[in-house]
Amino acid sequence: EEGVELAAAEGISLRTGAFCNPGAAQELLRLDQADLDSFLEEGKVCGDDKCVIGGKPTGAVRVSFGYMSSRADAAALLRFLS
Repeated sequence: EEGVELAAAEGISLRTGAFCNPGAAQELLRLDQADLDSFLEEGKVCGDDKCVIGGKPTGAVRVSFGYMSSRADAAALLRFLS
């Protein structure tokens, strides 16, 4: 969640987590059933701030561009990421 706070300070809105699609997140992050079991044992629930458990990510970071987004928005994101 620290990255989300840092981005917000720069006017950038990020989302983190499994984005309501835990199966896709599991595949993308190459997590197996043992990983998921350990997340649950550690109290992982949807919407919490547990981003890494046992050295493994519990989700991803997403930036979305919309109709009103501009090249300046994209440039601001690139500056933030670098």
